[in-house]
Order: sequence, then structure tokens, then C-alpha cells
Amino acid sequence: MELGKYLASQRRAKGLSLTDLARRTGVSRSHLSKIETGKVRDPGIASVVSIARALEIEIGQLVEACEWHSESVSYSSGRPLPTTD
Repeated sequence: MELGKYLASQRRAKGLSLTDLARRTGVSRSHLSKIETGKVRDPGIASVVSIARALEIEIGQLVEACEWHSESVSYSSGRPLPTTD
């Protein structure tokens, strides 16, 4: 499942609006919407961690559910996360 779709489903399951999630995370409502709709392909690790915490999702659970790889999210510098391979 795509990251944005997964986050949107988890947000809805918790009964939260985008505005509610924005308040909990400090990530703008507009940016959250773009993440959920796939318009932002690289949301940045800080945003993803903040969203996951607000939705009470373990990062491991998020990675597994989204078949997420380190190349999918970058540091704020725009560089991919280092791999442990």
C-alpha cells in the first residue's frame, strides 16, 4: 500500500480530520493532504515520524504496511536515508 493511502486510512480509522492531524503534528493541513493523495512523493522523515506518532503507529508497522524502503523518504537535506546493506 502507498504511504499516503495508509496514513489516510489510519487517520480516518482514528476519527481525525486533516485539521486535527495538522494540529497534533505541526505539519500543515495542505502538506498532509498532499502526502495522503500522493502529490508529495518524499514527505521527509521528520514529517513521517511526527504523523506516525500522532496516529500511534509504530515506525516498523508503517514500514511493513507500506513495503517502505529507505529510498522512499529522505532527510530534510533531500538525500536518501543510509542503508544498512
